[in-house]
Amino acid sequence: MLVVLAALLRGFPQGHDWTFELVRVAEYGHALASGQLPPAWAENLYGGHGSPIFLYYAPLFAAVASSAGSLIGSIPWGAVAALAGFAGIAAWSIRRAAFLASGGSTEGARIAVALYVLHPYLLCDMLLRNANAEFAALCVAPLALCGVLELRERPRWGALWLSSGLALTTLAHNLTGVGMTVLSLAAGLWLNRRGEERRAWIWLGLGLLLGVGMAAFFWLPAVALQDLVRTETMLLGKFDFHHQFPDLGALFGYEKFYGAGWLPAALLLTAAFVAVRERSANDPGAQTLRGLMLGAVLLLLLMQPLTTFVWEHLPLLAYLQFPWRLQGPLALLTALAGAISLTRLLAPLDSSRRRIVEVAVLLMAIGNAAPHLLDARPLGPRAQAWLTDGLEAGSIRRERSAATVLDEYLPRSASKAAADDTPLERGSIVAQAAGVRIAVEEDRGSRLRMRVSTEGPTDLVFARWQFPGWHAQIDGSEAEMRSDPHGRIQLTVPTGEHQVELRFGAPPSRKIGLVISGVTLAIWIGLLQAAIRRGT
Repeated sequence: MLVVLAALLRGFPQGHDWTFELVRVAEYGHALASGQLPPAWAENLYGGHGSPIFLYYAPLFAAVASSAGSLIGSIPWGAVAALAGFAGIAAWSIRRAAFLASGGSTEGARIAVALYVLHPYLLCDMLLRNANAEFAALCVAPLALCGVLELRERPRWGALWLSSGLALTTLAHNLTGVGMTVLSLAAGLWLNRRGEERRAWIWLGLGLLLGVGMAAFFWLPAVALQDLVRTETMLLGKFDFHHQFPDLGALFGYEKFYGAGWLPAALLLTAAFVAVRERSANDPGAQTLRGLMLGAVLLLLLMQPLTTFVWEHLPLLAYLQFPWRLQGPLALLTALAGAISLTRLLAPLDSSRRRIVEVAVLLMAIGNAAPHLLDARPLGPRAQAWLTDGLEAGSIRRERSAATVLDEYLPRSASKAAADDTPLERGSIVAQAAGVRIAVEEDRGSRLRMRVSTEGPTDLVFARWQFPGWHAQIDGSEAEMRSDPHGRIQLTVPTGEHQVELRFGAPPSRKIGLVISGVTLAIWIGLLQAAIRRGT
C-alpha cells in the first residue's frame, strides 16, 4: 500500500486516457450540482447538446471521485483520493478473501495483499491506462469472493458480502460485474458441490439476486436503451478483439503495458505444483486451490486465438474488446492461488523462516511492479495549465471536450457535425423564426425555462439531443416534442406569450431500476439486521 500511495503522491497520472477520465468525473459532478440524482445526462458534452453517457457508463468511480473533488476543491486530486481509497479496499478485501481461502492463515493473507495490490495489471489500470472504472471494479471484486468463501460456515454473512461485492463491481465496471457474477456462481457451486454442502446454494442464489437487484438502477436502463446509442462502434477497428489476442510472452513480460511480469507466472506454476502434489486432499483449502487453478487455465485460454469461436458467440464478451483485459480477473485468482499454495508449502517451517519468505515475496512483488511504477508520469506543465479551467462546465462546452475515445454514447439520431457547427453564441436555442421574442429565465444543461412571445405558431429548435427522459411543458401542460433532422429537440409554440420549460428526468427504465434497487436494498438491510441479531 505504501508503494502504491507513493506513486499517487505525484498527483493524477498522465496515462493513455487521462483527459477522458477527468472530463467524465467533472461532468458527473456538474450533473450532481444541477440536481440529477443519480446523474443520467452529461450536460456539457457536444457543445452543450449533452449525452446520456451516465445511463451506460458505470458510475462508481466518477461518483466517488467527483464527491471527493468537491470536498478537496480539485477534480484531479479528488480522483487521486478515489484511487487511493479503492486501493485500500483492494488490500482489505483480498486480505479477507485470502484469510478465508487459506484456512485462517495471516501469512497467506498478507502475501495476497502484496501479490494483488502490486500486480502490474492493476497498476497499469491505475497509472498507465487511466482505466479507473476497471481498476475500481477489480478493487471491490474480492468482496464477492469473500462472500462465496463465507457461505459454508456463515451463510447469511456470505450472502451479504457476495451481494455487496457484486453490486459494487457492477456499478464500477459493467463487464467486470458480469464476469464476477459468473465467477461467483461457479465458485459457489464448486465449493459446495457435495451432499449437505448444497444447502449453501440457497444463500448463493440469494446473494446473487440481491447483488444484481441492488445495481438494477444502472444496468437496467443500460440494457433497455442500448439500441438508442452507438455501442457497435466499440467493436470496430482496433477495438475488434480479433486483432488483440496477446501471446504468452507478452502476458508475462514487461514490454507491453498490460504485461504482468514473471512473478504471476511463477506463482501459477507453484500453485499447479501444490495442487498436483495434494490432489488427494479434500480440505476446503485444497478444493479452493484446485478451483482457482481451473479458473486461471480457462482465463489463459480465453486470451488465446484458439478461443475465437467463444468470443464470437458468447454474449457481451466481444465488448471486452481486448482479450488481455482478462489479466484483471486472472490477477485476482493468481493472488489467492499464490497465497494458498505458499501457505501450504511454508507450513512445516517455523515462524521466523516463514516471515523471511513473506518479506522475500513482498520484495519480489515490488520488483515485479517496478517497471510500471517507474513508467507512471504525473501531469505535465501543459496538462496542468489546461486544468486551470479546462474542467469547468463552460470550458467543456466551448472546447467540445470528449468523455470517451469514440462517440458510442451519442444518440443514434444525433448529428455530431451539426453540434460542432453550431456556434455557442446561439445559446440553447439554435433555430427560431423572425419576430419571436425569448427571455431566458433559467439555462442549465438539464433544465431550460423561458418566456416566449410569438405572433404565430413557431418552431423552436433546442441545442439538446432528443432522447427518452426529456419533457417539455408550455404554460405547465405537457407539450409534444419531436426531433429535427439533426436529432435535436424541436417544439412548436402557439401564438401569444407562453412559459416554456424543458427538463430532463430519469427515463422509465431508470425509474423501474431505482424501484428494484430500493426494494432489494431494503431486503439486504433486513438480512443484515437478522445476521447481527443471530450473532453469526
